[in-house]
Amino acid sequence: MDAKFEKQLDHRIQTNNARFRTELQRICSPSDINLDELKVDLDGQVDRFTNLASGWNLSSIKEFTIHIARYRPLIGTSYIPTPQPLINKRCIVNVENYFDENCFQYAILSAMFPADRDSNRMSKYEPHINKLDWSGLSFPVKLPQIRHFERNNLNCTVNVYKYFEATKEKKEEIIPVYITRHMHRKLHINLLLISNEVTSHYVWIKNMSKLVAKRTNGKHSTFVCAHCQHAYTNRKAFENHYEDCSRHVYQKIVYPTGDDTQLFWKARSKTESYQFCCYADFESYLEEKDGKEGIVNEHKPSGFCLYTAATNDFIFWTRLHGNVF
Repeated sequence: MDAKFEKQLDHRIQTNNARFRTELQRICSPSDINLDELKVDLDGQVDRFTNLASGWNLSSIKEFTIHIARYRPLIGTSYIPTPQPLINKRCIVNVENYFDENCFQYAILSAMFPADRDSNRMSKYEPHINKLDWSGLSFPVKLPQIRHFERNNLNCTVNVYKYFEATKEKKEEIIPVYITRHMHRKLHINLLLISNEVTSHYVWIKNMSKLVAKRTNGKHSTFVCAHCQHAYTNRKAFENHYEDCSRHVYQKIVYPTGDDTQLFWKARSKTESYQFCCYADFESYLEEKDGKEGIVNEHKPSGFCLYTAATNDFIFWTRLHGNVF
Protein backbone atom coordinates (compact mmCIF):
# COMPACT_ATOMS: atom_id res chain seq x y z
CA MET A 1 0.00 0.00 0.00
CA ASP A 2 1.35 3.41 -1.03
CA ALA A 3 -0.03 6.19 1.20
CA LYS A 4 0.34 9.97 1.28
CA PHE A 5 0.80 11.82 4.60
CA GLU A 6 0.60 15.54 5.34
CA LYS A 7 1.97 17.73 8.15
CA GLN A 8 1.03 21.34 8.88
CA LEU A 9 4.07 23.58 9.27
CA ASP A 10 4.17 27.34 10.00
CA HIS A 11 3.40 28.61 6.51
CA ARG A 12 3.01 25.50 4.37
CA ILE A 13 1.89 21.88 4.25
CA GLN A 14 4.63 19.25 4.04
CA THR A 15 3.86 15.94 2.31
CA ASN A 16 5.49 12.55 2.56
CA ASN A 17 4.88 9.15 0.92
CA ALA A 18 5.19 5.86 2.77
CA ARG A 19 4.80 2.22 1.74
CA PHE A 20 3.36 -0.57 3.88
CA ARG A 21 3.03 -4.29 3.29
CA THR A 22 1.33 -7.10 5.16
CA GLU A 23 2.51 -10.60 5.99
CA LEU A 24 2.10 -13.35 3.41
CA GLN A 25 -1.14 -15.33 3.51
CA ARG A 26 -1.42 -18.86 2.13
CA ILE A 27 -4.76 -19.24 0.38
CA CYS A 28 -6.22 -22.44 -1.06
CA SER A 29 -9.79 -21.11 -1.48
CA PRO A 30 -11.48 -17.66 -1.38
CA SER A 31 -12.74 -18.37 2.13
CA ASP A 32 -9.14 -18.53 3.39
CA ILE A 33 -8.61 -14.78 2.84
CA ASN A 34 -8.56 -13.06 6.23
CA LEU A 35 -9.58 -9.46 5.48
CA ASP A 36 -9.85 -8.55 9.15
CA GLU A 37 -6.25 -9.59 9.68
CA LEU A 38 -5.11 -7.46 6.72
CA LYS A 39 -6.98 -4.44 8.07
CA VAL A 40 -5.56 -4.80 11.59
CA ASP A 41 -2.03 -5.22 10.20
CA LEU A 42 -2.21 -2.12 7.97
CA ASP A 43 -3.90 0.00 10.66
CA GLY A 44 -1.14 -0.92 13.10
CA GLN A 45 1.60 0.01 10.65
CA VAL A 46 -0.01 3.38 9.87
CA ASP A 47 -0.45 4.11 13.59
CA ARG A 48 3.19 3.32 14.30
CA PHE A 49 4.27 5.60 11.44
CA THR A 50 2.19 8.55 12.64
CA ASN A 51 3.26 8.05 16.27
CA LEU A 52 6.99 7.83 15.53
CA ALA A 53 6.92 10.75 13.09
CA SER A 54 4.74 13.12 15.08
CA GLY A 55 2.43 15.47 13.26
CA TRP A 56 1.81 13.33 10.17
CA ASN A 57 -1.79 12.66 9.14
CA LEU A 58 -2.97 10.18 6.53
CA SER A 59 -4.13 12.16 3.51
CA SER A 60 -4.89 9.55 0.85
CA ILE A 61 -4.18 6.04 -0.42
CA LYS A 62 -2.28 6.46 -3.67
CA GLU A 63 -2.02 2.78 -4.56
CA PHE A 64 -3.21 -0.53 -3.13
CA THR A 65 -1.76 -3.62 -4.77
CA ILE A 66 -2.35 -7.31 -4.07
CA HIS A 67 0.41 -9.64 -5.30
CA ILE A 68 -0.64 -13.21 -6.07
CA ALA A 69 1.68 -16.14 -6.75
CA ARG A 70 0.91 -19.77 -7.43
CA TYR A 71 1.19 -21.87 -4.28
CA ARG A 72 1.73 -25.60 -4.18
CA PRO A 73 1.01 -26.54 -0.56
CA LEU A 74 2.64 -29.41 1.26
CA ILE A 75 0.15 -32.24 1.81
CA GLY A 76 0.26 -35.17 4.19
CA THR A 77 -1.28 -38.33 2.73
CA SER A 78 -0.79 -42.05 3.41
CA TYR A 79 1.86 -43.94 5.35
CA ILE A 80 5.57 -43.48 4.68
CA PRO A 81 8.17 -45.56 6.57
CA THR A 82 10.10 -43.61 9.18
CA PRO A 83 13.58 -42.52 7.99
CA GLN A 84 16.34 -44.48 9.72
CA PRO A 85 17.86 -41.47 11.57
CA LEU A 86 14.48 -40.78 13.20
CA ILE A 87 14.04 -44.43 14.17
CA ASN A 88 17.26 -44.27 16.13
CA LYS A 89 16.13 -41.11 17.96
CA ARG A 90 12.76 -42.59 19.01
CA CYS A 91 11.22 -39.14 18.95
CA ILE A 92 8.12 -39.56 16.74
CA VAL A 93 4.96 -41.67 16.47
CA ASN A 94 4.23 -42.79 12.90
CA VAL A 95 0.73 -44.25 12.49
CA GLU A 96 0.50 -46.77 9.64
CA ASN A 97 -2.52 -45.56 7.62
CA TYR A 98 -1.82 -47.62 4.49
CA PHE A 99 -5.28 -47.39 2.91
CA ASP A 100 -6.41 -43.77 3.41
CA GLU A 101 -5.03 -40.22 3.34
CA ASN A 102 -5.93 -39.26 6.91
CA CYS A 103 -2.44 -39.14 8.37
CA PHE A 104 -3.06 -35.63 9.81
CA GLN A 105 -6.02 -36.98 11.73
CA TYR A 106 -4.09 -39.92 13.17
CA ALA A 107 -1.05 -37.78 14.01
CA ILE A 108 -3.29 -35.41 16.03
CA LEU A 109 -5.06 -38.29 17.77
CA SER A 110 -1.77 -40.02 18.62
CA ALA A 111 -0.70 -36.84 20.43
CA MET A 112 -3.98 -36.25 22.27
CA PHE A 113 -4.63 -39.91 23.15
CA PRO A 114 -1.18 -41.56 23.35
CA ALA A 115 -1.16 -45.35 23.32
CA ASP A 116 0.78 -47.35 25.91
CA ARG A 117 1.86 -49.91 23.29
CA ASP A 118 1.58 -50.46 19.53
CA SER A 119 1.31 -46.70 19.00
CA ASN A 120 1.71 -47.16 15.23
CA ARG A 121 -1.66 -48.95 14.85
CA MET A 122 -4.72 -47.09 13.59
CA SER A 123 -7.01 -49.15 15.83
CA LYS A 124 -5.56 -47.42 18.90
CA TYR A 125 -7.03 -44.07 17.81
CA GLU A 126 -10.18 -44.87 15.85
CA PRO A 127 -12.39 -44.82 19.01
CA HIS A 128 -11.36 -41.16 19.60
CA ILE A 129 -12.04 -39.75 16.10
CA ASN A 130 -15.42 -38.23 16.98
CA LYS A 131 -14.01 -36.45 20.05
CA LEU A 132 -12.61 -33.68 17.80
CA ASP A 133 -14.24 -31.43 15.20
CA TRP A 134 -12.93 -32.28 11.72
CA SER A 135 -15.63 -30.38 9.83
CA GLY A 136 -14.49 -28.20 6.93
CA LEU A 137 -11.29 -30.22 6.37
CA SER A 138 -10.61 -32.07 3.15
CA PHE A 139 -8.25 -35.04 3.25
CA PRO A 140 -5.36 -35.10 2.58
CA VAL A 141 -4.95 -31.98 4.75
CA LYS A 142 -2.99 -29.06 3.31
CA LEU A 143 -0.99 -26.75 5.56
CA PRO A 144 -3.37 -23.75 5.30
CA GLN A 145 -6.24 -25.96 6.47
CA ILE A 146 -4.59 -26.42 9.87
CA ARG A 147 -5.72 -22.92 10.84
CA HIS A 148 -9.30 -24.06 10.22
CA PHE A 149 -8.73 -27.08 12.47
CA GLU A 150 -7.52 -24.75 15.23
CA ARG A 151 -10.69 -22.66 14.85
CA ASN A 152 -12.82 -25.81 15.25
CA ASN A 153 -10.90 -27.06 18.31
CA LEU A 154 -10.15 -24.13 20.61
CA ASN A 155 -8.34 -26.22 23.22
CA CYS A 156 -5.36 -27.17 21.02
CA THR A 157 -2.79 -25.69 18.65
CA VAL A 158 -0.52 -27.22 16.02
CA ASN A 159 2.99 -26.56 14.68
CA VAL A 160 4.32 -28.36 11.61
CA TYR A 161 7.98 -28.94 10.67
CA LYS A 162 9.45 -30.34 7.45
CA TYR A 163 12.16 -32.99 7.71
CA PHE A 164 15.06 -33.18 5.26
CA GLU A 165 17.34 -36.19 5.65
CA ALA A 166 21.10 -35.65 5.62
CA THR A 167 23.00 -36.06 2.34
CA LYS A 168 26.65 -35.90 1.37
CA GLU A 169 26.31 -32.18 0.63
CA LYS A 170 23.93 -31.11 3.43
CA LYS A 171 23.28 -31.87 7.06
CA GLU A 172 19.94 -33.00 8.41
CA GLU A 173 17.44 -30.12 8.42
CA ILE A 174 14.19 -29.49 10.30
CA ILE A 175 12.38 -26.40 9.04
CA PRO A 176 9.17 -24.84 10.43
CA VAL A 177 6.47 -24.64 7.74
CA TYR A 178 3.43 -23.81 9.91
CA ILE A 179 3.51 -22.08 13.31
CA THR A 180 0.34 -21.47 15.31
CA ARG A 181 -0.72 -17.98 16.36
CA HIS A 182 -2.31 -19.24 19.58
CA MET A 183 0.60 -20.29 21.82
CA HIS A 184 -1.31 -20.03 25.11
CA ARG A 185 -3.92 -22.73 24.62
CA LYS A 186 -4.12 -25.76 26.88
CA LEU A 187 -2.71 -28.39 24.50
CA HIS A 188 0.04 -27.89 21.93
CA ILE A 189 0.96 -30.49 19.28
CA ASN A 190 4.11 -30.60 17.13
CA LEU A 191 3.88 -32.50 13.85
CA LEU A 192 6.63 -33.51 11.45
CA LEU A 193 6.14 -33.80 7.69
CA ILE A 194 8.30 -36.55 6.20
CA SER A 195 8.48 -37.14 2.45
CA ASN A 196 9.66 -39.49 -0.26
CA GLU A 197 9.80 -39.09 -4.04
CA VAL A 198 6.01 -39.47 -4.34
CA THR A 199 4.19 -38.07 -1.32
CA SER A 200 4.38 -36.64 2.21
CA HIS A 201 3.12 -37.85 5.57
CA TYR A 202 2.32 -36.27 8.98
CA VAL A 203 3.72 -37.82 12.16
CA TRP A 204 3.57 -36.69 15.79
CA ILE A 205 6.78 -35.34 17.35
CA LYS A 206 6.75 -37.07 20.71
CA ASN A 207 9.98 -35.48 21.92
CA MET A 208 11.26 -32.29 20.25
CA SER A 209 14.47 -32.33 22.31
CA LYS A 210 15.43 -35.75 20.92
CA LEU A 211 14.50 -34.66 17.40
CA VAL A 212 17.07 -31.84 17.42
CA ALA A 213 19.63 -33.76 19.48
CA LYS A 214 23.36 -33.15 18.87
CA ARG A 215 22.81 -29.43 18.31
CA THR A 216 24.33 -28.80 21.75
CA ASN A 217 27.28 -30.35 23.56
CA GLY A 218 25.12 -31.43 26.48
CA LYS A 219 23.49 -34.85 26.85
CA HIS A 220 20.42 -33.65 28.76
CA SER A 221 17.05 -32.49 27.40
CA THR A 222 16.89 -29.06 25.80
CA PHE A 223 14.37 -26.25 25.28
CA VAL A 224 13.70 -25.78 21.56
CA CYS A 225 12.47 -22.55 19.97
CA ALA A 226 9.44 -23.26 17.77
CA HIS A 227 10.30 -20.42 15.39
CA CYS A 228 14.00 -20.98 14.58
CA GLN A 229 14.68 -24.48 15.99
CA HIS A 230 17.55 -23.26 18.17
CA ALA A 231 18.09 -25.50 21.21
CA TYR A 232 18.90 -24.17 24.70
CA THR A 233 20.07 -26.12 27.72
CA ASN A 234 18.98 -23.35 30.11
CA ARG A 235 15.30 -22.43 30.55
CA LYS A 236 16.02 -18.78 31.37
CA ALA A 237 18.12 -18.34 28.23
CA PHE A 238 15.35 -19.98 26.18
CA GLU A 239 12.65 -17.71 27.62
CA ASN A 240 14.72 -14.57 26.94
CA HIS A 241 15.27 -15.70 23.34
CA TYR A 242 11.70 -16.82 22.68
CA GLU A 243 10.17 -13.52 23.75
CA ASP A 244 11.96 -11.75 20.89
CA CYS A 245 12.02 -14.55 18.32
CA SER A 246 8.26 -15.21 18.52
CA ARG A 247 7.54 -11.66 17.35
CA HIS A 248 8.85 -12.48 13.89
CA VAL A 249 7.85 -14.84 11.12
CA TYR A 250 9.22 -18.35 11.68
CA GLN A 251 12.59 -18.79 10.11
CA LYS A 252 15.59 -21.01 9.58
CA ILE A 253 19.05 -19.73 10.40
CA VAL A 254 21.55 -20.39 7.58
CA TYR A 255 25.21 -19.51 8.02
CA PRO A 256 27.30 -18.57 4.95
CA THR A 257 29.80 -21.05 3.58
CA GLY A 258 32.81 -20.97 1.26
CA ASP A 259 33.64 -17.59 -0.24
CA ASP A 260 30.53 -16.02 1.34
CA THR A 261 31.97 -16.27 4.87
CA GLN A 262 33.90 -13.01 4.42
CA LEU A 263 32.59 -9.59 3.49
CA PHE A 264 34.71 -7.01 1.74
CA TRP A 265 34.05 -3.33 1.26
CA LYS A 266 35.47 -1.96 -1.97
CA ALA A 267 33.11 0.89 -2.92
CA ARG A 268 35.38 3.63 -1.64
CA SER A 269 34.26 5.86 -4.52
CA LYS A 270 30.75 5.99 -3.02
CA THR A 271 31.91 7.64 0.21
CA GLU A 272 32.21 11.32 1.02
CA SER A 273 35.61 12.76 1.92
CA TYR A 274 36.02 14.91 5.05
CA GLN A 275 39.05 16.93 6.16
CA PHE A 276 39.28 15.22 9.52
CA CYS A 277 37.61 12.62 11.75
CA CYS A 278 37.79 11.77 15.46
CA TYR A 279 38.28 8.40 17.13
CA ALA A 280 37.48 8.01 20.83
CA ASP A 281 37.67 5.03 23.16
CA PHE A 282 37.34 4.25 26.87
CA GLU A 283 38.92 1.40 28.78
CA SER A 284 37.22 0.14 31.93
CA TYR A 285 37.35 -2.53 34.62
CA LEU A 286 34.62 -4.40 36.52
CA GLU A 287 33.92 -3.49 40.14
CA GLU A 288 31.92 -5.99 42.17
CA LYS A 289 28.62 -4.88 43.67
CA ASP A 290 26.42 -6.27 46.43
CA GLY A 291 23.97 -7.74 43.94
CA LYS A 292 21.04 -5.56 44.95
CA GLU A 293 18.62 -4.62 42.18
CA GLY A 294 20.21 -7.31 40.01
CA ILE A 295 23.52 -5.43 39.61
CA VAL A 296 26.48 -7.79 40.12
CA ASN A 297 29.30 -5.77 38.52
CA GLU A 298 29.71 -2.17 37.42
CA HIS A 299 31.98 -0.82 34.70
CA LYS A 300 34.46 1.77 35.98
CA PRO A 301 36.49 3.84 33.48
CA SER A 302 40.25 3.45 33.80
CA GLY A 303 41.59 5.20 30.71
CA PHE A 304 40.66 7.02 27.55
CA CYS A 305 42.00 8.13 24.22
CA LEU A 306 40.85 10.74 21.71
CA TYR A 307 42.58 10.81 18.35
CA THR A 308 41.86 13.18 15.47
CA ALA A 309 43.07 12.22 12.01
CA ALA A 310 43.23 14.82 9.22
CA THR A 311 44.08 15.03 5.56
CA ASN A 312 47.42 16.53 4.49
CA ASP A 313 45.89 19.83 3.48
CA PHE A 314 44.14 20.24 6.84
CA ILE A 315 46.67 21.34 9.46
CA PHE A 316 44.65 20.65 12.62
CA TRP A 317 45.40 17.37 14.42
CA THR A 318 45.57 16.20 18.02
CA ARG A 319 45.97 13.21 20.25
CA LEU A 320 44.67 13.18 23.82
CA HIS A 321 45.00 10.28 26.21
CA GLY A 322 45.29 9.64 29.92
CA ASN A 323 44.18 7.66 32.95
CA VAL A 324 41.00 7.99 34.98
CA PHE A 325 41.27 7.51 38.77
